[in-house]
Amino acid sequence: MIQEGTVLNETYIIQKPLGSGGGGSIYLAYHSRLQKHVAVKKIHEAGMVPEEILRREADILKNLRHSYLPQVFDFLVMPSGVYTVMDYIPGWSLKQLLDSGHKFSEKEIVKYGTQLCEALSYLHSQNPAIIHGDIKPANIMITPEGNIVLIDFNISAFTRNDGKAYTFGYSAGYAAPEQSMEYKRIYGNPNTVTESAEAARGIPVDFRTDIYSVGATLYHMLTGIKITKAPEGEVLTSAGDGLVFILNKALSNNPSKRYANAGQMLSAFRSIYKLDKRYKRMELRRSIMQILFVLVAAVGVVTLYFGYRKSQTDLVSKYDEYIENMIEAREDGDVEAFEQYYNDALEIDSERIDAYVERVDLLFDQHDYEGNIDYIKNDVLDTEGLEYTTDIGYIYYMLGLCYFETEDYSNAVNAYKNALKYDSSDGNIYVQYAIALARTGDLDGAIDALEDAKKNGASNALVYLTEGEISMASGDYDTAYDNFCGAQEETNDDYIYMRASVMLSEVYRKRADIGEGDAAENYRQAANVLEDARMHLPSSYKTVILQREAQCYIDAYNFSSDVADAHNAIAALQEIVDTGYAEFGVYDNIVILYQNCDELDKAGDALQTMCEKYSDYYAYYKRMAFQEILLQNEAEPGTVDYSAFEEYYTQAKEMYATAGVIDMEMDQLDSLYHDLVSRGLL
Repeated sequence: MIQEGTVLNETYIIQKPLGSGGGGSIYLAYHSRLQKHVAVKKIHEAGMVPEEILRREADILKNLRHSYLPQVFDFLVMPSGVYTVMDYIPGWSLKQLLDSGHKFSEKEIVKYGTQLCEALSYLHSQNPAIIHGDIKPANIMITPEGNIVLIDFNISAFTRNDGKAYTFGYSAGYAAPEQSMEYKRIYGNPNTVTESAEAARGIPVDFRTDIYSVGATLYHMLTGIKITKAPEGEVLTSAGDGLVFILNKALSNNPSKRYANAGQMLSAFRSIYKLDKRYKRMELRRSIMQILFVLVAAVGVVTLYFGYRKSQTDLVSKYDEYIENMIEAREDGDVEAFEQYYNDALEIDSERIDAYVERVDLLFDQHDYEGNIDYIKNDVLDTEGLEYTTDIGYIYYMLGLCYFETEDYSNAVNAYKNALKYDSSDGNIYVQYAIALARTGDLDGAIDALEDAKKNGASNALVYLTEGEISMASGDYDTAYDNFCGAQEETNDDYIYMRASVMLSEVYRKRADIGEGDAAENYRQAANVLEDARMHLPSSYKTVILQREAQCYIDAYNFSSDVADAHNAIAALQEIVDTGYAEFGVYDNIVILYQNCDELDKAGDALQTMCEKYSDYYAYYKRMAFQEILLQNEAEPGTVDYSAFEEYYTQAKEMYATAGVIDMEMDQLDSLYHDLVSRGLL
């Protein structure tokens, strides 16, 4: 133990011990130069790992920046030992809270589980990847603000050249079964430890060992009981179906059946509402199948029954396996594999609705709302013999969401009405119904639907979102703002958070429209809200948010003529280009903004990029024609030459004639062309 008052490296004054574990002992210290408290960890296993490896890995830790991870300041090699210095995190550890008898609500567990997976996803995505290796309640702090911080990194658990990571211990009740078994195998015989190459290298760990430890920690929080051995079969708790599913997958004895990394587990937490619905459906189906089997047996056809039951059970099992594979493929972003499993499932049974539901979810996650509407109307609802259960209510609910996202609010209202015919006890459907009614101007209907939502258990976040929409529709923007902020604070669902953020930005836009405050500043505030949302939300929402953010800056520029607003808009549009999913309008807006800022050289560069993708589109030549007009306007007298303009104009006119669209800018080009001809310049 380090004595109180000891000074390390003439900088860190040790004040008191904070705790000790397999990886090291941690002390509270005072940083004399920064004049702040820090945590100093003396690494127990330092003698087992070469100093150059420890130093390299400490340098990697110093570069980590994440809200739920401490900042690492220093790495010290001294005669008394090897130390890392990092942020001191005030608050209580989960272990302290559990030991004090604190009961965690399911909402808290989902929140902390999501934050924990965010931190781990960041670590797992580093190069080299970082495995924490010792996730447990004692290593998770809850700050006074109510957020987690994952502390006590295992400094040796970095991926090596062989693609594996190694550690030198485990924590009973939280370590994955394979981690504890390897420890016992390698270090179980004290007479051979020092002679073993395996002992010098450590215990192999990977992403999935961290996943198990997260599951074990959350299970302890949920039940108040630490897992003393690997669970046999399924974990049974009274929690929601989505959380139970996540725990079961994370705590699988077979590592290959766990989430492959923290990013996958994070996606599951962010979609936990869908998991609740999905696994309620699966359990209901299993119950129905069991009842059917009992009825068949009751009529006495015993021999036929058992043969029939086996064949049907095999088919049901295979179908459910395909559904599970579809879910995993969707989480991995493997659309090709998803479609194959989807087709395989339909070959077994085209009248069961599960495969259709999963594909509806996939298209929605891809933001292909119009494609989803066509799929639901033509491939799902028109399928003969489709089993009509509450799942049909879910299909209509998703149809309503898709209509809503395309701003077809009347059809959204009708879809939600149909959803409620099949599932009249789901408060979330009433919420979306109320919001769609508010968008159509039916405020009385929206208020009634909101009351039904509350009676049927709608979440606080959705109630806030709906109240904000109703306040917005009635022109009470201050109340709407407060409600949308409440929705953000209450939700763990990315889609709800996105909707609340978009509506917060709309509050500022409405204020600009009615002349409340400086219009340009209101649009900038709207853009700031969207930028904050973009930092919070997963990458799948990036393009949607960036498009709105860019439009806010464009609107600000239209009022202010401030080049900074135009450049902010260009930066947002360029990020869309960088995602690889930009459409022509994105490139076109970049060019127009550069032209408006008189930065014609940059506009020319952007046009060159546009040419690589859209040289067969009339609008590219239209924009080139405008660029030539601007260039000739700046040309020195006697050097003006409109021949290039004429070439681009002619090409644009020829292609426009077959495009089948109406474009007012083409009329402007006609006027410019005829003016130049009348002046003898062409």
